[in-house]
Amino acid sequence: MPKGYFLSEVDVANTEAYEAYRTRVLPTVEKFGGRFLVRGGQPQAIEGGGFANRVIVIEFDSPEQVMAWYNCSEYQAIVPIRHANATTRAACLIGA
Repeated sequence: MPKGYFLSEVDVANTEAYEAYRTRVLPTVEKFGGRFLVRGGQPQAIEGGGFANRVIVIEFDSPEQVMAWYNCSEYQAIVPIRHANATTRAACLIGA
């Protein structure tokens, strides 16, 4: 079964307020067996450009687990904090 990955680019506008999201997200990820592979960083484009100031990659056992985590009530309860304090793009990727 292929792994599932949550990929997100995040431009944080209000670091202090975003901290409430950042500190609460880990337990929701762990509940669904997710593992952070990349959390933050400073992307340096080597082709194209326009990357956000943070990149997040979370690995799950399957694409279905990504969606189960993303749609769970615990995670959805903190999504508004992220939306209010950052501009984001996100995708579910299917691994090989």
